[in-house]
Amino acid sequence: QRWKRYFSNELSTQEWEDSFTQLYQLTKNTQLLILQYKISHFILPANEFLFKCGIKETDLCTWCEEEIETLPHILVECEVVKRFWELLKRWICQKLNTPINITSKEIVFGINRHDQTHINMIYMLAKKYIYTQKCQNQFIALENFTAYLLEEMRLNQLVKLVDNGQDSSQAIWQTPL
Repeated sequence: QRWKRYFSNELSTQEWEDSFTQLYQLTKNTQLLILQYKISHFILPANEFLFKCGIKETDLCTWCEEEIETLPHILVECEVVKRFWELLKRWICQKLNTPINITSKEIVFGINRHDQTHINMIYMLAKKYIYTQKCQNQFIALENFTAYLLEEMRLNQLVKLVDNGQDSSQAIWQTPL
């Protein structure tokens, strides 16, 4: 496993497998499930791979343009992404009024605790946001992400209402942002 090498063997097979169980309990959103599957299996394409295939003109990072863009680079290593994760950490701490620590392993695989599902969902949506912005050659900004996060939360609440047999046409106007 490439992630095992990346994390210097600090990632056990059980942790890797648990991340899938946790993910399927977290969301039904197929886009998020596919994204995490590709991340977990180290098959989400970054510029390094796209350059080799002749799809991109360079293998350098979309944002820093200094390092070769690998999957770990765009998720946790790039200085631009590190700043984003640090700002997100502060934002989460402020909103939840509780200190948290964001590690690279938790970003990639989630926090393996049932009382942290809300943070895992934020991490999943942040990874989707980061990768979407990368594919569109757009910079990442906490303000844009938080707006995206709130919209996703609102939609998720509506899906839960529909799944529970409630009338979503009225609920859409009552869902707090």
